[in-house]
Amino acid sequence: MSRNDDDENDPIKITLDGLTIALIISTCLYIWRLLHVKSKLTSMHRINPDLSLQKLLILSVGLVCVVRVMSFVGVGGLNLANVNAHYSLHSADNVNSEDEDKNQRFYDAAVTVLFDLPNCIVASTYVLFALVWAECFLNARLHTDSRFKWKRGILTAYTVFNVCLYVAQTTLYCLVFWPTDSTQKIFRTILYVVVTVENFSLVFLFAGLYVWLVLHFSGYPYRDNNAKTSLMKISFVMMLWTLARVVWAVAFLVVYLNNIELLEDSDTPWWSFILIVLYLACEVVPIYFMLESFDYIVGFDMDPKAANNISSDEQSSSYIPPGQVSEGNNYLWDSSAHNDNGFDSSDDVGSEFTT
Repeated sequence: MSRNDDDENDPIKITLDGLTIALIISTCLYIWRLLHVKSKLTSMHRINPDLSLQKLLILSVGLVCVVRVMSFVGVGGLNLANVNAHYSLHSADNVNSEDEDKNQRFYDAAVTVLFDLPNCIVASTYVLFALVWAECFLNARLHTDSRFKWKRGILTAYTVFNVCLYVAQTTLYCLVFWPTDSTQKIFRTILYVVVTVENFSLVFLFAGLYVWLVLHFSGYPYRDNNAKTSLMKISFVMMLWTLARVVWAVAFLVVYLNNIELLEDSDTPWWSFILIVLYLACEVVPIYFMLESFDYIVGFDMDPKAANNISSDEQSSSYIPPGQVSEGNNYLWDSSAHNDNGFDSSDDVGSEFTT
């Protein structure tokens, strides 16, 4: 954007470079996903207004889309204003005064925070999806473990992870604005190292969780073929997200090691279009498949007849909730019928419902 100060009547000129176009396209992609999130959230709230782990996952994906759009708008605005901010660790050798040096450091730090902040939320969403997948894995099998204890452990693990993640990221973001050039570079380097280690470590942690669950529950059968099929579809999406995280981690490791400037089109214009490919392959596509498979995820938290879209009249006339016995039009809790792990106390452990 440029303006001739000698002639106030001259129009303001806006030049769209490759980076700005890439940011506009990426913004449109995430707004598209945000509309899909809104649709899913509305349908889930209509079924069950209570907050669940699955609904929290949808909200987290929506937050990713919102923060990504805000990040693109902020970086795009700075780019249109011809603010020469650097994402890589360039030195401010071309500045002409101390004031310009301070401004340059501030712009570099601001762009770093704007560009990296959504990555923290994406990492949190990936962990939440892994825990939702683990819960589906447990619900798909007949086993003797307490589902209540497992769910409490999942929520505790997610809470502890989020507290550690956001405290560490917030501290580093604040330190990035340290007023001297040398300290700012040190803290930005530490931030890049932390982000890279975080990306790879989450993938290894999920791989360990997958192997442990498979080995631990290998002797327990699936509840039925529908549960097995649904879990396979959810597992495919989880593996897609994991592969996307690996690609993202490797790509940004290359960026950090080679000091590649992502957000300056004049230096590396082809990286602007690589950014679109990375966003599309590593976030937009996995989010799309996750939202498309969400009916299978929600189905694990519903009773079988509700999941098969049986009408409410049919359910009220023929379906008796687990652990309850019918007495006229009322239901009484049968404490001897079920325990907290979902097994019947009768000889037929595969029978989930009393009819």
